[in-house]
Amino acid sequence: MNLRHAAALSLLAGWVLIEPPVFIPPPSDNPPPADANLDAPPSKWTISGRFDKLDDCRKARQKIIDDLAQGQFPFDMPQNMSKENLDASRANISFAAGVGQCVDATAPMFKNKPPADSGSTKSSGS
Repeated sequence: MNLRHAAALSLLAGWVLIEPPVFIPPPSDNPPPADANLDAPPSKWTISGRFDKLDDCRKARQKIIDDLAQGQFPFDMPQNMSKENLDASRANISFAAGVGQCVDATAPMFKNKPPADSGSTKSSGS
C-alpha cells in the first residue's frame, strides 16, 4: 500500500451517521411539509456526520432526535409554513432521524461521498 492510499483510508476510518434524504420545500405561499424519502437505498442517504467512535455517532443521532422533540429543526424551514405543516415536517424528519444509522465509514458506498454539511465532521477528541 502506498502512502497516499494509506492516508486516504485513514480519512475514511470510523463511523458515518446516515439518514434518509429529506425534502425541504422551497418558499411559497403555502409550503407543504418536509418529507423524507424512506424508499431511497442507503447508498443515497444523507451523511449527517463522520465520527471516530461508534458511541459518538450514536450520541449525535440521539441529539438530533432529542432536538426535534423540542421543536428544533436541523434545517431552515420556510418562514410561512403553517403550524400543521411544521408539525407534520417535525414528525417526518423525526422518523427519518429515527431510522438513521451509524455505519462503518469504510463501506464502499461512502467512497468519495462528502457529508451533507462539511461542518458536521466530528472527532473523538482523544
